[in-house]
Amino acid sequence: MGYSPPHPTVTAFKDPQQQNVARRIYERLDNLEAVTNLQSFSGGRKSPAPPASILNVTTTPGNKGFAYVRIAPAQTLGKGRNPIAAPIAHWVTASPNPQFNSKVTDFGVTNQTYIPTNELGSGTFYIKIRPTFDGKTFGPSASSKVVIP
Repeated sequence: MGYSPPHPTVTAFKDPQQQNVARRIYERLDNLEAVTNLQSFSGGRKSPAPPASILNVTTTPGNKGFAYVRIAPAQTLGKGRNPIAAPIAHWVTASPNPQFNSKVTDFGVTNQTYIPTNELGSGTFYIKIRPTFDGKTFGPSASSKVVIP
């Protein structure tokens, strides 16, 4: 049994050899996405939602207006928590409202697991993280209440 190249439609190139190269690149990207559960510009496949991570938010009394967000992603929480071993990023948000329906500060999606911040000022805040493999499909959220001096 020999190799059979994939046959997605390649209309950008008229030369059959260029079409074959484009098909091989498509095949390699498709295989890479299947192995890592990441997605790029092929097939419309969705990444699965990653498992939950653990959130810890602390303050230091001497540092007015500072909070320290620490995230323990699933891959660091023990064997079998992230079986595909793909990197997990987190969408980090904060709000003075526990329902996150007003005055939400969006820190964006990040791979950082330690985030010092002074953007919120002083007061009571709720920090929420949502894990993601691809920035589009999100896993279960974790949240924490913090009183920033």
